[in-house]
Amino acid sequence: MRRFFQQIDLADSFRRFPLPAGIAVLATACAIILIAYDGDAGTEMATVLRLLIVFYYGFLGAIISRLVGEARESRRIEWFGIAKTAVLCTIGYFLLPHDFDLRNTGLFRLPYYLLGLALILHLMIAYVPFLTRGSDGDFWEYNRKTFVRFVESAFFSGVLFLALSLAIVALRELFKVDIDGRTYGYLAVSLFGIFHSWYFLSKYPVLEYDDEVERPLSAFLVFSQYILIPVTAIYMLILYAYGAKVLIEWELPRGWIGNLSLWFSVIGVFTYLLNYLNPRFGEKTFVRLFIKYFWLILIVPAILLVVSLSRRISEYGVTEERYILAMITSWIVLMILLYGIMRWRSLKWLPLSLSLFAFVGLFGGPLSMFGCTLRSQQDRLKALLDESGLLSDRGISDTISHSVIYDQLRFMDRRSDLQFINAWLDAPIVLEDESDTMSTTNLQIIADHFGLDSQHRYDDRQYFNYYGDHGLSIDIQGFDDLIVIKDNQYSNVPKKTEAIYLEEGLLYYRSDDQAILIDLRYEVSEWTKGISHDRPMPPILRELGDIQLQLHITQLNGHRYSHGGYMIDDIGGFALIRYQ
Repeated sequence: MRRFFQQIDLADSFRRFPLPAGIAVLATACAIILIAYDGDAGTEMATVLRLLIVFYYGFLGAIISRLVGEARESRRIEWFGIAKTAVLCTIGYFLLPHDFDLRNTGLFRLPYYLLGLALILHLMIAYVPFLTRGSDGDFWEYNRKTFVRFVESAFFSGVLFLALSLAIVALRELFKVDIDGRTYGYLAVSLFGIFHSWYFLSKYPVLEYDDEVERPLSAFLVFSQYILIPVTAIYMLILYAYGAKVLIEWELPRGWIGNLSLWFSVIGVFTYLLNYLNPRFGEKTFVRLFIKYFWLILIVPAILLVVSLSRRISEYGVTEERYILAMITSWIVLMILLYGIMRWRSLKWLPLSLSLFAFVGLFGGPLSMFGCTLRSQQDRLKALLDESGLLSDRGISDTISHSVIYDQLRFMDRRSDLQFINAWLDAPIVLEDESDTMSTTNLQIIADHFGLDSQHRYDDRQYFNYYGDHGLSIDIQGFDDLIVIKDNQYSNVPKKTEAIYLEEGLLYYRSDDQAILIDLRYEVSEWTKGISHDRPMPPILRELGDIQLQLHITQLNGHRYSHGGYMIDDIGGFALIRYQ
């Protein structure tokens, strides 16, 4: 450990990457503020979260600017890149929402944008220094070292977190020091936000364009050759065996075979990249064969992936998740053509092409994941409405359930204001402008127009929350037993009894020799009519055979529908039992 700390010079991160190192501190401060905040999430915390997001992308953008400057050997180009990053981050800060409630239709796309942009920036770090110069050897050596340094810094940060967390536990247990549980959160974000970033930047590989490749450490060769390649081979055998099964039985692939094919492809590409130049450091026949034939091996998994995904899309239409899978599949097929059949040798096109696919998926307009999903699901909704007879005068058909139509409307309501539906109607429906609200008004208006059953309107509800007096004194004299009801998972006191809360106000009680249902629907329904937060709920009394029950509800949360029904989401309390 002493030798390890002697080799660390975190000041090196400021010498080469002063701006990213400083941004890491600011981002960590924002994360600490978010952890420390005790109140409800409001505009103040939304501001801090916006800053954290902007600092994260600013951190990546500043690294890219530095790398471009080094590759071009121009400080002017570097500062120009930093200026562009600052402008884009400033614009992004003001474009980010002031309320991060993801139930808002306008925020539905935000996670996709954030994750997609992060992927693009990380891929850019891999290839931007080699856009105009450098060989495959330079590219591979730089990315290999970057990967090793990142894993190294993450490992050391994790070890330090574990060691310091154990020290905090020792202080708390041995010296009875009152330590806030959030201390572990502060420690985690400080180590991974500052130490991890600074250590990684201080060890960041220097850009070299001499086509010289150093022999990797033995640990790297063992991991890449003797662990990753055998694991990939096992998955390959499973997929090829399944492919043979499909041909023999002539049955299209189902279920998670598409996911298995996808993960095999992703892990396989990762293994291919790590082993690409390993044959230079020893004649390992299986490594050389893997590098030579990997892209041809991918043909069968790619076919399974295409068939599985095509089946899902044909049945249920395009969604954002299926679009992403389709883009990855298309990229894999393209790489098979380029690297497996045409025998390309330039490695940098792998991350470059993947970032281009991601960019189209996010910002491709009609070709983006959002545009394709809207068109596909609009067509599916129209087909459902037409098949059910709701778009014609021939009457309502029973072939399509109203719940299926309403679910499709809810799916679309998350993604648009539903104004498009008027293009299918002779007499347009008067709809509301929902561009800046979380309203589900248009969903309800359209449901009313088509006469969809109200029991399927999951958003047409009122919420209720009740927290009783947990310090209430209850006379338990004369009772023989007690069961605790808590958070839909019920503790057994004593162990011989159990209570399970069922949907719609039914409590299932089981003792050693009998099982009974306790119907609470009337009491709960009467109480929820008031939708009150503080009106006490009286004890519920029941006599069931030779058992007398006195139920005390101390916590009850759920929602009540406009048609009078209700749903319990959370219940807590206890029941006193007297055996006669």
